[in-house]
Amino acid sequence: MGYYYSVRGWLELDEDFLAKVGETLEMLRQEVSDDPVLLTYLKGWCWNREPLNWTKYVFYGADVQKNGVSLLEETLTRLTRIPGIELNGYFRIDGEESESESVVIRIQENRITKMMNDRAREKDL
Repeated sequence: MGYYYSVRGWLELDEDFLAKVGETLEMLRQEVSDDPVLLTYLKGWCWNREPLNWTKYVFYGADVQKNGVSLLEETLTRLTRIPGIELNGYFRIDGEESESESVVIRIQENRITKMMNDRAREKDL
C-alpha cells in the first residue's frame, strides 16, 4: 500500500462557466485514459447541476497518492486558464501521518497561492 493524502476543497465560479469546467475535466479524463488510477482520482470532482442562486461551487474530495496531488495542481492550473473565467477556491491536503505535511492551496481571482506548513509561497501552478 502506498502513502496517501486526504484532499478536499472547492472552487467558486460564475454559473456561465460551469460547462467550460466540465469540458476541461473531460479533456483531462481523455488525456489520462490509459491510467486507471488518475481516472479514478478525477471522479472526485462534483457539483450541483441545478440552478441555485448565482454562484456555482465545484467540489473535490478524495484520498490520493502523490500523483493525485500533482493531478489536482495541473487541473487547477488548467481551470484558471479558461478564457474569461474568474475562479476563487480553497483546497486542503493532509498527509496521512503528520500535520507537518499539511498544504493549503488558495485561488483568488485565478491566482494560485500554495501554503506549505504555514509558510505561504506564491506559485503559478
